[in-house]
Amino acid sequence: MALLVCSCSHRDIVPASALAGVKVDACTVVVRDLCALVQEGGAGLAEFARAGGRVAACHPRAVRALFAAVGVDFPEDRVIDLRAGAALPDNGGDTVPCPALGTAPDEDAWFPAIDRERCTDCGRCADFCLFGVYRKTEQGRIEVARPAKCKLDCPACARICPENAIVFAKSPDEAINGARLSPEELANARIRLSPEELAGGNLHAKLAARSGRRRLLKPDALGEDS
Repeated sequence: MALLVCSCSHRDIVPASALAGVKVDACTVVVRDLCALVQEGGAGLAEFARAGGRVAACHPRAVRALFAAVGVDFPEDRVIDLRAGAALPDNGGDTVPCPALGTAPDEDAWFPAIDRERCTDCGRCADFCLFGVYRKTEQGRIEVARPAKCKLDCPACARICPENAIVFAKSPDEAINGARLSPEELANARIRLSPEELAGGNLHAKLAARSGRRRLLKPDALGEDS
């Protein structure tokens, strides 16, 4: 079957040895940054999933959450975890061509993906995020509406999520990068911190002050419509 390989070229996540044997052909495609492709809308990923393709990238839970961000249900058992040291499969006998995928800018995309199996749509992430990355729909569903607004290497929202439902695939911290941790390991991880611990002091007062400053900006000051 078709194989999509993410080299995560901007991060030291995928071992170079794991990519050494990649043979790009009609059945195998290598992308520099799967996160960037998803951020751009994930063109072609739905067709790829329907064709039964496999993904060689990072933790399966993270890959599943990234596909879900563009409305694609992708099973974890079709993910090869290069981050954990898994080897690329021998794709030499496959004859199913890889569907055409969209293009994405060559950038280090960083944004949260939501694990829908864990998320309860409590909205704590949306209330906490200063940059307007999240929104709550009329149906009460939390979505990552503006992934490009996320601050590079800031995973603070994931640390206050009560369900450990927010995934930053590129984080070095296994508590939030999609690794499957035991309850004991999660109990000792640096997550589920209170907003006050992260912000230092009175969070509500600080958020109110920040919101006031943002209202002084024109609607297009952040590069968006109102």
